[in-house]
Amino acid sequence: MRNLLALTLALLVCLCPALPARAEVDTDALEALPGMAVYLDDRGIDTVIRPMDQPFEGTADEDGASACAFIDFVEMAEEDAVFMRFTISVESQEELAAGQMVLHVGKRDWVFTVRPNITEYDMVYQEDYAVCLTDESLPMIKDIARSKTSRYAFVLQGDRSLTGEVVLNGKAVASLYDSYVRAGGAKQDLSFYRDLWPVKIEK
Repeated sequence: MRNLLALTLALLVCLCPALPARAEVDTDALEALPGMAVYLDDRGIDTVIRPMDQPFEGTADEDGASACAFIDFVEMAEEDAVFMRFTISVESQEELAAGQMVLHVGKRDWVFTVRPNITEYDMVYQEDYAVCLTDESLPMIKDIARSKTSRYAFVLQGDRSLTGEVVLNGKAVASLYDSYVRAGGAKQDLSFYRDLWPVKIEK
């Protein structure tokens, strides 16, 4: 019986994918940054750490539509990791339900597969397109921080396309990125989460 139990445990170890060892991220340091709001997400599971001076302003190229952006931190309990998160939020009179978000930064397009969070009130649709940044997409934040421009074109592609631009302050973005690195965020094995928030980089 003991040999059977030992064999079963050995098989489980071999068959179960290894989870990455989480680097210790100093979320207290992120929460203590000046002007941060800290709250649980809509599910009451994940902790959001967001600058209170956001959103970043934006525009949408559609009558009756508006757009803005957020860059914040989120501690995700189920993933056991702390991410930088990029969000484009749009409001319009017709549901978009896009499956792809493209942000043009410099000479490259960052193409994300997205799952929108959609709410509707009085025939106005609020849609949030959020992606947690992995080792593949975190360099986009570095590019924004170093850029000489603050205006970035975006495309949300669903049954129709919605285009526009967001205005991202490079110094503010750089400060957030540096704070994330100092807190140990970049030491995590973020490659493990690529399939959750996939991105393609096109030139």
